[in-house]
Amino acid sequence: PKGIAAYEWMTKGAILYIHLGRGRASFNSVYGMNPSHHNEAIKCFDKAIELNPKDANVWKHKGDTLVDLAEHGMKPSVFILKQFKDPEEQKKRIVLAQFNKYMEAVMCYEKVTELDPKDSTAWTKLGIGQGVQSIEGSESAGQAKAVECLRKAVKLDPKNAIAWLIMGYLLSYQGNKAVSGKCFKKALRLDPSLTKADFHVGEISKLAEKHVEKNNERLLSEAF
Repeated sequence: PKGIAAYEWMTKGAILYIHLGRGRASFNSVYGMNPSHHNEAIKCFDKAIELNPKDANVWKHKGDTLVDLAEHGMKPSVFILKQFKDPEEQKKRIVLAQFNKYMEAVMCYEKVTELDPKDSTAWTKLGIGQGVQSIEGSESAGQAKAVECLRKAVKLDPKNAIAWLIMGYLLSYQGNKAVSGKCFKKALRLDPSLTKADFHVGEISKLAEKHVEKNNERLLSEAF
């Protein structure tokens, strides 16, 4: 049956990504990760989506894999760049490829929010993805969409510290210092460890990934 087959493809993809791909990413991040497990996982998720396009979990898994692939599998490390005749040109190509993966991940998270509008984690990831894109492209409209997504995230889960933090960052970037200050204070009250956060654009996704996982653990614990 299609439902069982879709679940099996999703399970295979999750194993490839979580148990193989992510471990490889951590181990090989200095030298540049071999993204084979991530790419194979994405193919599995695509097959699961083909069989059951209304499963929000598959879309979320695919989005997470794409973000992780952009962060680790396409990291323009010095070791890799030295192998090319024109390292600077190659670096530009890698950064563009990373951006395209983020774009694809955003589309996945948009689909999750469409299928499950009450998923605060998906709204957080969508807001972060849109925020990174808009800042890099200097698009004020994109920043406004990102803030709106993060507002939905904190409305669904007021204890979502990372959503408050990133929303504060985006509002600060737009010049709305008063409201951004309130968001920062809220985030720090919920999670004092965020005082060490690096607000550099290139670190936002890494910071968010870590704290989204922490938030998920809290939600699962509360549900249990």
